[in-house]
Amino acid sequence: MALYKEVIKETVLQTDNLRSQVAKNACMTLNVLFSELSKKELDPSLEIVIECLLRKVADTNKFVAKEAE
Repeated sequence: MALYKEVIKETVLQTDNLRSQVAKNACMTLNVLFSELSKKELDPSLEIVIECLLRKVADTNKFVAKEAE
């Protein structure tokens, strides 16, 4: 498995972290990864990332929801 796939997988897991600052930073990390990696590298992970971010957009913690958006 390529390193970026493992990084995306582990970052997605951290979006559900109970510490809101960790969850917010995970969303920010996904933003950077999707800005820097090519579409070909991201396509396999797109579904799980979108799913986790959509859950976070509805989060009651406003600053996590804003970052997920």
